[in-house]
Amino acid sequence: MISLSPIGRGLADRMAVGLSGLCIAHCLVLPILMTFYSSSLLLMVGDEIFHTAIVFIAIPISGLALFFGCKSHRNFLVPALGVVGLFLLIASATFVHDVWGESAEVVATIMGSLALATSHVLNFRLCARASDCSCSE
Repeated sequence: MISLSPIGRGLADRMAVGLSGLCIAHCLVLPILMTFYSSSLLLMVGDEIFHTAIVFIAIPISGLALFFGCKSHRNFLVPALGVVGLFLLIASATFVHDVWGESAEVVATIMGSLALATSHVLNFRLCARASDCSCSE
């Protein structure tokens, strides 16, 4: 059976929060940078491939950290919030832009990133309080 050590869970939570921050920065900072610099320099970073790649990196990291964290602290609202965040990120990476436009995509991405980051912060804190966890070490 797959197991994730408490230290690994804490690291996964930290990585997921960092990825969420990167996603938010990508959505908010890139349009500003494109006004100051040649857009050809930023096309590679602004491509939808970047957004999709971040989502596919976040899915296994978040899934493992939240699943094993929930086994430790037994608070099922934390992974539920994470699933909502992942759903919003997947939706914004796949169809939100085509259906509702770019503004809706940015809003869905930011909301998903914030929900996912919040779930990982809560997961980390609850794991650290659990008697069988040493995530904070």
